[in-house]
Amino acid sequence: MSPDVNTRTEGFIDEGTAGEDEVIDEAELNKLKELKDLKKSYREAFNSLKNTKKEAQYTAQAIDNAKQNLVDGFERWYEDNFDVSGQQPT
Repeated sequence: MSPDVNTRTEGFIDEGTAGEDEVIDEAELNKLKELKDLKKSYREAFNSLKNTKKEAQYTAQAIDNAKQNLVDGFERWYEDNFDVSGQQPT
């Protein structure tokens, strides 16, 4: 027998029991609700992590750009204020 996906429990059941009415007890129902809540929490945490990683990457890129602008600005200032020999212009 190949397994069928049982959408109510999000698990696998045998084809032999697929046609029968399935009765679950309160403990199993509570576990299914807990599983559903845990999956929801996981999805929310995963999405939060993904967004935080995007923000960190954006911030790192902004820092790199700011460093490059600082170096470029310093080099322009240095070239404007000092000649190649390292002495101030007269």
